[in-house]
Amino acid sequence: MTIKTEKETAKSTLEHHGWNMGIFNHSTPDTSHIIYIRDFRTKHSQLFTISKNDFDNSSVAEDLPVDECVNFVGQIMKKMAKRKPLDKVENATIVPILVHYIKKTRSYEHWKAVSGKGESLHILLNIYFDAVNDANALRMRPFIVKPQSVMLTAKEFMDCTAMVHADDRRRHPEWFR
Repeated sequence: MTIKTEKETAKSTLEHHGWNMGIFNHSTPDTSHIIYIRDFRTKHSQLFTISKNDFDNSSVAEDLPVDECVNFVGQIMKKMAKRKPLDKVENATIVPILVHYIKKTRSYEHWKAVSGKGESLHILLNIYFDAVNDANALRMRPFIVKPQSVMLTAKEFMDCTAMVHADDRRRHPEWFR
């Protein structure tokens, strides 16, 4: 398959699932792990894909704290919500930072233990404002889903993130004070 055909197929798949991504220049959804993010502060949602190969071959930097990853992702999501373009460094680092964060979570460890060979990871990240610890602090809540299709539809994504958000508010009210 040519690169042009792959891009057209990827864009068509995304649009079929309710995602309006404009020009899609990443790996195709069926050969990728998919990261879905919903920022409850800004009401912005974003989808990222990374080829399974690139994800699997990415190493984790032990000296990069998870909190720094959360803050970086939060800053990027805030910028995207304002429709500001990412600079060269932000574009180059957002996916590696997300991969680093994901590989440090218990959700990812659990997924590795129960997933089949070649299975795509579908991880959702809810971003909450963490008023308890710091007026500027964020909390990122990861969870895994196994969609019936190649990816979640935009509606399924919104429903899943809303359900987890409601459950988190009930189970962890201290996160939302």
